[in-house]
Amino acid sequence: RMLEDTLKVKWTEATTGPPHTLKEMLEGSDEQFRQRLLSAQGQCKELRPLLEARNKLLGAMYNESVKAAEELAKDYRLNPEDGVLERAVLITKARLWVPVMPTTVVPAECFGEPQEDLTWRRYEFERAHMTFLEPHRPSGATWQALKRMAFWQSMHKDLNIWINDCAVCHQY
Repeated sequence: RMLEDTLKVKWTEATTGPPHTLKEMLEGSDEQFRQRLLSAQGQCKELRPLLEARNKLLGAMYNESVKAAEELAKDYRLNPEDGVLERAVLITKARLWVPVMPTTVVPAECFGEPQEDLTWRRYEFERAHMTFLEPHRPSGATWQALKRMAFWQSMHKDLNIWINDCAVCHQY
């Protein structure tokens, strides 16, 4: 009976994803993480067309044409709780909504000391690549974690560049 219950739980997680979409990783220990992310998304030139398309769909009148906005914003949504732009990602038959990372720099107040060149995308890569229990994960494990945490168009290309630039990974 216990084995059957365990298998049901494993099957549910495999087909629908974990009970929470790595919530603690997406939010971290900072309560203002998603508000800062929302602000950064609004400042990012690359994400502006997506945000405008989503907002047009939300505020469209009955007689307005929204075909172009629907096509552009397909698989994207504004999170109903906080308004953060998210993209649907299909992982092992589970549809997860992950935040879209802007190209802007993470504000210095997020850290104790200023980090000039740390973008939101690089920040998420660092969180996926270096964990407490598994520092400097290999590229496959980093990719699996990263695609559950965030999304941006050049994700895989950036991951390969950053993994190849990791001096610690090349030592071992």
